[in-house]
Amino acid sequence: MKGIKKRVRRWFAYFGIKTILSALKIVPKNLWLSATGVLAFILKILFSKQTKIIKENYKRVYGKEPSNGFVNEFYRNLIYGSLEVVYAEKNFPDGFEFLVDEGKLKIIDELIKNGKKVVWVSGHIGNWELLPFYFSLKGYKISVLARRLYDDRLNERLEKFRKKMGVNVIYREEEKTGFQLVRALKRDDIIGFLVDQNIKNVESIESPFLGIPSRTPSGFARIAMDFLLPVIVGVNIRVKPFRFKILISDPIFPEGKTEKEMVDDVNSILTDFIKLSPEQWMWMHRRWG
Repeated sequence: MKGIKKRVRRWFAYFGIKTILSALKIVPKNLWLSATGVLAFILKILFSKQTKIIKENYKRVYGKEPSNGFVNEFYRNLIYGSLEVVYAEKNFPDGFEFLVDEGKLKIIDELIKNGKKVVWVSGHIGNWELLPFYFSLKGYKISVLARRLYDDRLNERLEKFRKKMGVNVIYREEEKTGFQLVRALKRDDIIGFLVDQNIKNVESIESPFLGIPSRTPSGFARIAMDFLLPVIVGVNIRVKPFRFKILISDPIFPEGKTEKEMVDDVNSILTDFIKLSPEQWMWMHRRWG
């Protein structure tokens, strides 16, 4: 019975998402943007369970309940992200603007020029999905490590979109994952990881994240140490809808560091980036159990 209920929920979720995506394509962008305040209020009520998780996580980090304004802004950013991805499918990068520190890009270019492969670590903040698209557009070869979505139809659509944008996808927990990672490194791809969620059944290390001891996926650190690769932490923060600022850290070199020290360094930088725009981080995930 439980399995049937789960399948029914997923069926409704799929067709709900499909309907929303169709509506996003039909309704003019400016009309959607003008309605985000009302839509955010509706989402906050419809997703009462997720709203509760947001408040619990926020209180755990900041020691107090978030304001209604913060929760509304969180949902507004979810809506912005959906709009941006839908419009990116049609004509990326037209209509998008990215601000980036050219000096940081030069450092990455020098690393690659000198034969260094790069491990890129990020989190679910701003519009993380567009981040590899931007670098692919700039001529970098990109592979990202990802989990399959619960619905094969949604996963197929997202994978097709990523490939269209020049981004290679490597799925976790599959027999050929390690082989594909090594092959991507041999192609001199930048390897991208998202490490800010509590992912079951993956190698993890306890490390402070947003000031709280947190199980953090550590595969990126193991790869960096095994192959002596520099790690870059970077996120794509929304300045306003369709306009972003890409924040990039200095390289973290694995020489002389332990695996935990690598994870601690990354979590420290991610924490600093997230606290610059906390309303854009994915608070509805049960990060701490």
